[in-house]
Amino acid sequence: MSSRRSSATSLLAHGCAIVTTAGRLTEPLWHESAALELAAPAAVDLSAAVLRLLADDDQRAVLGRAARELHQQVFAIDKTVDTLLERGSETVAA
Repeated sequence: MSSRRSSATSLLAHGCAIVTTAGRLTEPLWHESAALELAAPAAVDLSAAVLRLLADDDQRAVLGRAARELHQQVFAIDKTVDTLLERGSETVAA
């Protein structure tokens, strides 16, 4: 999963449980986060992960809370603006 996927970051903001595939371009953030379920990029693995979550209300709630928290810590608009301002000031100082 890539942080450039706006549909996924929208789901994070809404506290939704997310199941997605992980591949060689998946950023470390997603591997380190407890905010989503990563599956191997095979249909059987993805569907198995979805079925597990559909059967487990508690785990979906845990993922949803972690998703919302990750969004607030990394992707919320104030974090984005802060990051842009920091990088802009680094460029001016160089």
